[in-house]
Amino acid sequence: MSADNVTHNAETKSIPELIQDGQWDVVKAYYEAHPEEIKDHIDPTNGSTILHAVCAIPTSPVGIIELVADTWPEALTVQENRYGATPLHLMCWTNQKYLRRVEALLKRYRSPQDLLIRNKVLGSTVLHSACGSHADLSIIEAIVRKHPPVLLAKSKNQDTVFHALWQSHLQSIPVHLRIAKILRGQKDEEDEKPFFSKFLEKMNFLAIETFRLSPMCPNPEESREEIISKYILHGMLDMKAPLDAILLALKLRPELASAADKGGNYPLHHAVARRPFRVKYTKLLRELRLAHPEATVRRNSEGMAPIHTAIRERMAWDDGLGELLATENCEAQLGLRDPQTGLDPVLLCASLGGKVAVNNVFCMLVAKPDLVKQAQ
Repeated sequence: MSADNVTHNAETKSIPELIQDGQWDVVKAYYEAHPEEIKDHIDPTNGSTILHAVCAIPTSPVGIIELVADTWPEALTVQENRYGATPLHLMCWTNQKYLRRVEALLKRYRSPQDLLIRNKVLGSTVLHSACGSHADLSIIEAIVRKHPPVLLAKSKNQDTVFHALWQSHLQSIPVHLRIAKILRGQKDEEDEKPFFSKFLEKMNFLAIETFRLSPMCPNPEESREEIISKYILHGMLDMKAPLDAILLALKLRPELASAADKGGNYPLHHAVARRPFRVKYTKLLRELRLAHPEATVRRNSEGMAPIHTAIRERMAWDDGLGELLATENCEAQLGLRDPQTGLDPVLLCASLGGKVAVNNVFCMLVAKPDLVKQAQ
């Protein structure tokens, strides 16, 4: 395209109009001839850059994105006024599957930590945006590879990227209904639907990669398949994933409850220690206990079984302690001596004092009256 044609088209329509119309040859030729129109150019009305403009269009060619980003790399971290979004935020909202467009920006980030920039509305990172907008797994993987700690970032509401992903399933009625059916324990005879399978793959990926960052990961370089088969629940608990997400993983793969991390902690240990869901907490303990009853009597590397942690954290009987003991392992649990004091659970509980401890001792004695004889 000649320079005269470029000038004519640019005079007939404004550059933003040409971008909206998708006249990319004209736009590219114009910016190649006028790079000064890109560098340090911020729209005074909305605070956006040319990079914002091209990234917000799902059909913008990779070549245009690269040209604009190379001309003014600092634009990658500029936040426009309406949402406080960077160009990559906008791209993750509008671009669900074209990896090359996202990679074009990721390659040009001077500091990977810039991926932790939050938008001003929700305080979300670009990974929150990708997970909440049905982005393809390849896009989520590319962002995580660039800076893995972005997995741990939280929004203003303290939501992790897992929350953003989980909320996205509510936008699909078939997936929402299928998850509800699985959680109710109904037999799932449906064929695997691609969208549902992809949703599960993204759940697993986020959980696995988060657990890789944990000091409790036995071997961060372990193959993904090996990690998938063991530590998804650990990663979900690390991310404070929604309760139904954890229960869904348990329903689909109960064996996940039987994996111990580097510190000897099973998912049940972590659930007791963190108590992530106060209102429906006993439901999580029940499902973990039923999936792997042996975890109730397993000690971690510090010698602590779940019941020791529960008592030390003053967990009330109705809030979960009773659920731990509602198993054939009740007697074995009550015989486990605390590694620090040498006291059995009943005496350990009694030594703490207070209303909760007194009620717990009473409930344990009701559950196992022979404990009184044993104490004599």
